[in-house]
Amino acid sequence: MHRFAIKKHSGGERIIYAPSPEEKRELREILQGIAQPPAFLRSAHGFMAGRNIVTNAQPHAGKPMTISLDLIDFFDTVRPAMLNGRIPGIAHEKCFPDGAARQGLPTSPAIANLAAGTMDEAIRKRLAKLQISGWVYTRYADDLSISCDSDNQELAEKIISEIKIIVSRCGFKLNVKKTRIQRAKGGRREICGLTVDEAVRVPRRILRKIRAARHEYGIAIHAGDMKKAARHERSLCGLLEFSQLKEPRLKTETEKKESVRLAEAKKIAAEYNLKSPLPCEKILQDEKLGDNMYITCDPSMMYGMSAYTSGWTSCMSITRSEHSYRKGVTFWQRLKGVSLAYIASGHIMKIAGVERTRMSARCLVFALRDGRKAYGDIYSERGHSLDTSHPLAKKLETVGFIPAHGCGELVEGNVVQPCPLPFFDNANVETITLAESKRKAYRIRLR
Repeated sequence: MHRFAIKKHSGGERIIYAPSPEEKRELREILQGIAQPPAFLRSAHGFMAGRNIVTNAQPHAGKPMTISLDLIDFFDTVRPAMLNGRIPGIAHEKCFPDGAARQGLPTSPAIANLAAGTMDEAIRKRLAKLQISGWVYTRYADDLSISCDSDNQELAEKIISEIKIIVSRCGFKLNVKKTRIQRAKGGRREICGLTVDEAVRVPRRILRKIRAARHEYGIAIHAGDMKKAARHERSLCGLLEFSQLKEPRLKTETEKKESVRLAEAKKIAAEYNLKSPLPCEKILQDEKLGDNMYITCDPSMMYGMSAYTSGWTSCMSITRSEHSYRKGVTFWQRLKGVSLAYIASGHIMKIAGVERTRMSARCLVFALRDGRKAYGDIYSERGHSLDTSHPLAKKLETVGFIPAHGCGELVEGNVVQPCPLPFFDNANVETITLAESKRKAYRIRLR
């Protein structure tokens, strides 16, 4: 595991741990087994699904006084003993290099949250015992925020003193230099970069940055400097997105499924030295056709289109290093107008630890820009050809697909360069320049 140092804004250095691709995959698998109970972590808003800096700030809006505290070296302070058995045994071996949950590991945010959960619980209990009117407590990673209905210096100092004891007892340490008492009557209160007056708002400095980014973008466009314009556009889009103060939306079951499938495809890509898959909203979605025949946009199946088979193969097989076109599976995965149709053999196989059904036959299916749908060469133990008598072809034709040969139509979507090209059975590739970004891209036209 590689280590490197970056400079802190406040001075000094922060050590970052950079796991290798294999180590990162293993840590992400471990992360799947680390539960983060919402009830236990009800004060935590960082690294939690459905929570963010907006939900962290909301409970503090309209309060007369806020106390902001900061923990020193949050991840590096977390030791295995602080988890109280809340993580699987393998995590103790893999997730604490040099004895701590280091910054840079995919598991560290979840582990640090669990370790700090005990501290959060103790703080809540102590605030309740102090009988403070209208108190609220939230934590975003290492930023602790306490607000209440009283504006009292003595009370604020008492709270800070109590919190310091609890933080120390739980194995953490406060950064005294960053401890602040903010009062509504003294000006704007701010939590994690958001103002919390009567409502949560974006601070004025962000609005000034938005105006400046718009100005710089306009100058770059006028000067014809598209590279500079693209940079300012990205900055402007990020600032505008932040300024909307959106609460995070929990993923639907479909989105969770897609996220898992993309993660599995990334494992396959890493195993066979392929470009990593990208999120792609395919036009032809998963569909059961009947008689063990399916259409799928599963990225793992797209990568394994000539590997998850009942024995046959093609020049696109990722498991055969001698196959020159194997890296082209990336192209098909990234083109939104292309999915996969196949006949399931009824047997399962693994590639890079990812289980999928073996295909006894398959073909690419295309969503065309004129609204039609087409199918390409069918691959099976017989070889490959545009065989309209094949059971898969007949099934596809019953649901509106036509043979690709003779269409002469563009397929929906473009693939931004660089990207390895596949073997084209039924199409020609064309290079275009995208109007907005001016980037080079590929599109395909069926022959």
